[in-house]
Amino acid sequence: MASKIVISGCAALLLGAVLGLLGSNAVVVLGTIAAVLGGIVSLGSNVSTLRQTMAATAAAETLRSDLIGSIDLPAPPELPCGRTSAAGHAEK
Repeated sequence: MASKIVISGCAALLLGAVLGLLGSNAVVVLGTIAAVLGGIVSLGSNVSTLRQTMAATAAAETLRSDLIGSIDLPAPPELPCGRTSAAGHAEK
């Protein structure tokens, strides 16, 4: 989000400098060009990191699901009333 703000803000400053609204200062033009390029690089880095994180999370979820599916859990014992016991609940 910050990258998009930097890109749009500096693009507006660059446009103002090019149109002469901020004077003809070469330092301002070069600074805004550098800031726009930096914002674009930062945005691209954030997007690629997000994609890598989402891919790693999907792979971990698949592995987790496979591991849970491979566990052979015994059925809970039946109670005299015909119900099964549940962990964390008091038996009556």
